[in-house]
Amino acid sequence: LQKAQAAAALPLGAAPVGTEVLQRAREAEQAQVTAVKAGEEFKRLFRQAPGFIAVLTGTDHTFTFANDAYARLIGGRQAVGRTVAEVLPEVVDQGFVTMLDGVLASGEATGMTGAPVMLEDQDGQMREHFLDFTYQPIFDGAGAVTGVFVQGADRTQEVRAAERQKLLLDELNHRVKNTLATVQSIAAQTLRSTPDPAAFRAAFEARILALSTVHNLLTGASWEGADLRHVLAGELAPYGEDRVQIGGPAVRLDA
Repeated sequence: LQKAQAAAALPLGAAPVGTEVLQRAREAEQAQVTAVKAGEEFKRLFRQAPGFIAVLTGTDHTFTFANDAYARLIGGRQAVGRTVAEVLPEVVDQGFVTMLDGVLASGEATGMTGAPVMLEDQDGQMREHFLDFTYQPIFDGAGAVTGVFVQGADRTQEVRAAERQKLLLDELNHRVKNTLATVQSIAAQTLRSTPDPAAFRAAFEARILALSTVHNLLTGASWEGADLRHVLAGELAPYGEDRVQIGGPAVRLDA
């Protein structure tokens, strides 16, 4: 009877205090669960990001996070919970720890584009990488720098491709100059032996054709080499088969 009277004394629609507190506790718990899920989702996205990402904390630059791309970059070495000097001793003398110290001291971001970095791979071999990266300071609520956020991309393949392209262009220029010098020599030699214009034209065209034949022979083999017999046969064809005899074992000319 007393409980019924107490309930009747409550305003219309009011819930007991215990029920309200329980509801608020459930809402807070649900909000926390939602926040945790959101944090895990962001961490998953960072972990799968194509560029490398790492979070360093403290003056000794201890890894608190490193995504999959960063792990691949450093040859699969375990990073979280260890310092940069412990995980990557090879970068200490390359000046990168000094750069991290500078970010902590100044609170200003820094970075490099196409920076050459020597890193040890899974086989223990030192290999050169070319990296674009940024060191971004991490601030706490009071504005103090507590760590460094590392992000970047490995541009090694692009740099190597550019180097190969330059090498091919340089080689092409060299071969074009050699070809022009050869044509000039053929013209001079032909003119010396055949002063008659008609005879000169026939001999010159035949010798240019022979040069073209050999060029096609090498191009067909991707300039990786050719059989000496085929090269000589193409070069000497304009002079007539009865004037030259070719014999001997097969000889392969490499690049």
